[in-house]
Amino acid sequence: MDPLFRQLAKCVSSPHFQVAERALYYWNNEYIMSLISDNAAEILPIMFPSLYRNSKSHWNKTIHGLIYNALKLFMEMNQKLFDECSQQYKQERQNLLINLKIGLECWDR
Repeated sequence: MDPLFRQLAKCVSSPHFQVAERALYYWNNEYIMSLISDNAAEILPIMFPSLYRNSKSHWNKTIHGLIYNALKLFMEMNQKLFDECSQQYKQERQNLLINLKIGLECWDR
């Protein structure tokens, strides 16, 4: 199951709107939704970064709507896990920015 959702996360992150759209349509599939609800603790950490990042940056408005629906479903399934993934994502982004800043400072010396 892990490889399936890693691939879906890559597809959701695609700048090509049809690739992202088709991946997000899996949230309309009853079997996929049952897998997600039964294994949310494993799947949400895989999917969250791609969904969150593209909710802010994808150029296609249809994709925005589909991503917000997917995020809403995850939030309704397990609010606590959703909040944990959100905090972890923000912490990872903060660490990345700090590391980039340190790298740039090294080049300035």
